[in-house]
Amino acid sequence: MKQFLDRYAAIIVLLAAFAFLVFGYLRVASAVRIPGPALAGEVVTLQRPDLGIRFERDGGAGRPYITDGTGNPILEYTDWASSLHLDGSVSDLWAHFHGYAVDKEKGQLAHTIKGDQWQIQKLVALEGVGQAKVEFYFSTSARFEEVRLTVAHYHWYWSRVEPKADGFTASTENSPGGQPAQTRLDVLNPSALAKDGPVKVLLQDEHGIANVGTVYVLRNPEVNRLILLAAERVTYKP
Repeated sequence: MKQFLDRYAAIIVLLAAFAFLVFGYLRVASAVRIPGPALAGEVVTLQRPDLGIRFERDGGAGRPYITDGTGNPILEYTDWASSLHLDGSVSDLWAHFHGYAVDKEKGQLAHTIKGDQWQIQKLVALEGVGQAKVEFYFSTSARFEEVRLTVAHYHWYWSRVEPKADGFTASTENSPGGQPAQTRLDVLNPSALAKDGPVKVLLQDEHGIANVGTVYVLRNPEVNRLILLAAERVTYKP
């Protein structure tokens, strides 16, 4: 036995190291296979009588939906329309590796987006009555002069949107029950908002406004450090 270990010890160590690397990669690259009953289906729902979160695991839409007390979407975070600019190089948030975790007891959900030399961690949580918070954390293993994140908020349709210096207020006339409803988005770290157009209407037609973006800028981020890039609170008043 000792002769066997002496002869093959180096090979065993190399195989163990290789297995460790592969396992670490698959935890990120094959994120949809992370075990746990909350991730067994395509949709994760955290619902309260006043507000809820519905996360679509597969696809670039509904990541997440913020819903009213009956489960109807009032605002959608969409990865397809959200984008990340790294020194001029642009990509949407969908075409990358994704990982997910959920804590139903605490009403929290985590979503990781992994690109080439960068990573975004999105944390979603139910807060006070009619409120939810969404945070975006950024980290990188490379040096960038400017990181610009555009977060897209979608709803089909808002009848009116009022941009503010730190967010926007949106109204809809077709809420359940036929009564006007108001959705307010407040940016909790307004100093990170872009100076050149922090709140933008991304999609509008004759029916109303369907997509509003908030734009955040981070300059010369420290390498290998998790940095809060965007923090938003959604408040719904039916």
